[in-house]
Amino acid sequence: MTKHKLRFAVIIFILAALALSGAAYAEPNVKIKYNYYEIQGTTAKELRQEMNLSGPLDKGEKRYDAETKWHVRWQYWFGKNRYECWINRVTTEVEIIFTFPKWKCSKKISGDLEQQWLNYMKVLQEHENGHKEFAINAAKEIEGRLKSFRPLRSCNALENMANSIANQIIDKYIKIEIEYDRRTDHGRTQGAVFP
Repeated sequence: MTKHKLRFAVIIFILAALALSGAAYAEPNVKIKYNYYEIQGTTAKELRQEMNLSGPLDKGEKRYDAETKWHVRWQYWFGKNRYECWINRVTTEVEIIFTFPKWKCSKKISGDLEQQWLNYMKVLQEHENGHKEFAINAAKEIEGRLKSFRPLRSCNALENMANSIANQIIDKYIKIEIEYDRRTDHGRTQGAVFP
């Protein structure tokens, strides 16, 4: 083989490898929605009391200042012949719903309190973004795992296996998320404390 042909073959191989790796790690379609609950007050103590009364309930048990709910959906398409069935395309979608306090104040407030609030909201968003990343990582893992399945004789068996694995991945990330909140004390160790 000449140098030119060898170089051309290597380039084709690299391009094919890049195309395959890009397909294996495709980004999920992410939809983000923000919900807000209004709070009022002119002091840090009043704002804390409002959040304690109006913040989202976790499983109906305890109120928190913010919340992130997520849902991952997956879809796949089969290819098949007389002998086997395989997954030839996978897509994932992540729906993220953030809930945050929204401070409504018609009176004049101190610049210090406003800055304290802005700093708090920034750190609170960073903590909630951690939850968002777990959802996105779950979707990426589902997509990668389903694309790597070997063909089976039955499409029904492949479908059952794909859905079982995807649900196991979701369960894994829910456990990781619970541990994240335990480790960070729901963001407190990251600085999400007000006042």
